[in-house]
Amino acid sequence: LNSESARQRFNDVVTDIDDFTRHTAGLSWRDIMIILREARAEGRVPDVRARRIELLQKSYGDLMEIVEPLYGFEGIAGLQGIKEFFEEVRQAIMSGDLRLVPLGVLLMGPPGTGKTAIAEAFARECGVLFVKIKNPRSMWLGESERKSELIFTALRELAPAIVLRDEVDEEDSGRDGFQGDSGTSGRIRRGWMEFLSDPKIRGKIFVVSCTNRPDRLDPALKRSGRTDERIPVLMPDSATRSALFSVKAKRYDYPMTAVRITEHARATDGLSGADIEVIVRRAFTSAVRAGHKAITDDDLAFAIGDFIPSASQAEIKKMSELAIKETSSRRFLTPEFPPSAAENPKPVAEERMPPHKTK
Repeated sequence: LNSESARQRFNDVVTDIDDFTRHTAGLSWRDIMIILREARAEGRVPDVRARRIELLQKSYGDLMEIVEPLYGFEGIAGLQGIKEFFEEVRQAIMSGDLRLVPLGVLLMGPPGTGKTAIAEAFARECGVLFVKIKNPRSMWLGESERKSELIFTALRELAPAIVLRDEVDEEDSGRDGFQGDSGTSGRIRRGWMEFLSDPKIRGKIFVVSCTNRPDRLDPALKRSGRTDERIPVLMPDSATRSALFSVKAKRYDYPMTAVRITEHARATDGLSGADIEVIVRRAFTSAVRAGHKAITDDDLAFAIGDFIPSASQAEIKKMSELAIKETSSRRFLTPEFPPSAAENPKPVAEERMPPHKTK
C-alpha cells in the first residue's frame, strides 16, 4: 500500500484490519491481492475465511486437508471434563500466555467416541485453521521424507492452526517392530519427534493426535515434552447418549418429535456416538419412508433394533482399558473409570459365538 489511492481502495473493502490480518495467515501476497481484487470488483466485503480455504487447499492439498469446522463445543454431547480442559487451553492461547499451553495432546479410546470431533470443535472455538495431516508415504525413494519436511514447513507457515493426526498408531508404531521400508518409518518418526518437541511452536501449532491403541505408539512420542497430555475418550454413558440423539439430529437438520429419549438411551448401552449418528440417520430414513414429518419414537426404536455394531464389546473394553492405563492426569478419570482401573485393569472376557447348529 505505497500510495494514498491504494490505501483508499484497501479501506473500501476491508472494514476490520485485525480480523483480516488474522484470517490471512499462511497466504502469500499474491493470494491476498486476489481476495481483495475479487471483493472490490464485486463491491463487497471479502469473505476471507472461505476464500482462504480454497487458496490454501490448492497450495497444500497434496500434504494436508484444510477444513472449515462446522461446529464448536455446542456440537459435542457429554465429555464435560475434556471440553473444560480444551477451554482452558483456548483461553491461554487467546490471552497469549503460552506457558499454560501443553505441547501436544493424545486422545485415546475406542472408535466413534468423538476424538476427531473434539479436535474440530476446538479449532472452531479458537477461530483458527483446522488441518488434517495426510499420509506422506510414497513408493519413490526419499519422497516420503521430502513430503514430511514439506508438511512441517507448511504448518509453520499456516500458524496459528489446530493440527489433527488421526490413527497415529499406524504411523508411529514402536521402533523395535519390523518395518520393511529401508528405514523410512524411522526417519518420518524422528521428524515428528523433533517437530513436536520444538518450543517455538507452543501455542501456535497445537497438535492433537488420535489413536485406538496407545500401546502401539513409540514411548518417545508419548513422553512429556512432545505429548504433554494423554486423554481417554471413552464410550458414552446413559446421560451422554440421551444428549447425543438431539445433538446428532440438530447437526444434520433432522426434525425429531421423539420423546422417549431415556428409553432409547438405555437400549443403546455399549454403542458409541458414531453408532448413534448412524441410528439417527436410519431413523430419519425410516420416517421419510413412512411419510412422517419428523423422527418419531417408533422410527428410533426400529433403527436401534436394526443396528449391528462393528466393534465387539471385548474390543471396546480392551481399548478403553488401554486408554485409562495411558492417561496422564487423574482429572480425566471419571467415576465409571477410577484410577484403580488404570492400575489393575480387569481381564477382558472372551465373547463366545452361539453354537453352530448341524443337521
